[in-house]
Amino acid sequence: MTDISELREIVASNSRAIADSIEAHARSIDTLNSGLHKLTQGISRLTGDIRILERSVADMIRSQEAMQRLWKEEKQAIAAQLLRQEKRLQLIEQYLFNIDQD
Repeated sequence: MTDISELREIVASNSRAIADSIEAHARSIDTLNSGLHKLTQGISRLTGDIRILERSVADMIRSQEAMQRLWKEEKQAIAAQLLRQEKRLQLIEQYLFNIDQD
């Protein structure tokens, strides 16, 4: 009978050890799941941040292109104004030359 009671104690001890091991594994799995959830949330936030950055860069590019177009138009307007002033100066020079000729 002692052999059976010893076996029962061994089985009970092993059962407790197995149960403890299962609980430890369950806690580890819970910890891993929590970590994966946090990682997934972080990736989601990063993805959102990347989308915001992409839109910001696209806006900056459009703004830069618009500024370049405006600068080109401004240069053309300045060149046209300089050309008109040059023609006026030529007319004034010609007028003064004609006055000197008289």
